[in-house]
Amino acid sequence: MMRTLEAIQAPDPAAAANPFGKLLRFWRGCFGLSQEDLAYGVGVSVRHLSYLETGKAQPSRMLVERLVSELGLGRRYAGNLLQAAGFLPLREAADLDDPGNEELRRGVVATLRCFDPFPAAAIDPFANVKMVNRAWVHSHRRLLGDAVMRPDINTIRLLVDESGWRRYMPDWAEMACLYLVILQQEAILRDSPEAQALLDEMLAKDGIPHDWARRGARAPSDAHSHRTARAHQPARSFINVHHTVGSTAFVSEPRLILHAILPEDGVPDVSLEDLNARTDLAHPLLPY
Repeated sequence: MMRTLEAIQAPDPAAAANPFGKLLRFWRGCFGLSQEDLAYGVGVSVRHLSYLETGKAQPSRMLVERLVSELGLGRRYAGNLLQAAGFLPLREAADLDDPGNEELRRGVVATLRCFDPFPAAAIDPFANVKMVNRAWVHSHRRLLGDAVMRPDINTIRLLVDESGWRRYMPDWAEMACLYLVILQQEAILRDSPEAQALLDEMLAKDGIPHDWARRGARAPSDAHSHRTARAHQPARSFINVHHTVGSTAFVSEPRLILHAILPEDGVPDVSLEDLNARTDLAHPLLPY
């Protein structure tokens, strides 16, 4: 007989410090499975499954993946279970052009539109730009020209290249150090050739501090400021904010990041009315 959800969630002092066991017990109860049923399905003893739920034993990654398969968990829930067991989920950046991600795409488009008239973009973990809003096109094309009109834009390259943002940012090297530390972590944690290749390319650029890792490690990663200085105009300060799309307590899926550039004085470069009236802001990554 299937137990009620209230019974599944009843406090268990022995499992208080065991998130994997609590989560496994929750999922087992959701599908109305006894310990015997689930243990048989994944090929372990009932005693071992009981020990997993009470924290007396820790699972291997292979066992967690068998549990995920037996329970029929989707990617996000599977990631949560892996993370609770101490393993890094095998995750891929979402493809916004995949028909299966249409709901996600609509949400990202709506969010980017809400950021107008402030520049915002959806980027992947390697800083490849996947989608932008109208304010992003306006500000980037005005300062960087046709170089940003391609569909293959990378925000780290835009920052580090001599023809990019470093021309306008006195503190560009400090921001570069932060992004390179983030990139280094991607290369290590995911054993990613793509991240490592981009990191090596950026480290070969002129002007990268020799102690970039130390500087980047000390910089705040969720939100940070930068200043821009252009000829005959007063310098301005901006806050860069990064929000992970689909964040949960244990895992971020599908690893898209919303990057917004917000002026500290709250004054946009262009009003929303003027921005919406523009007819020359077409871009391969602009969805509206």
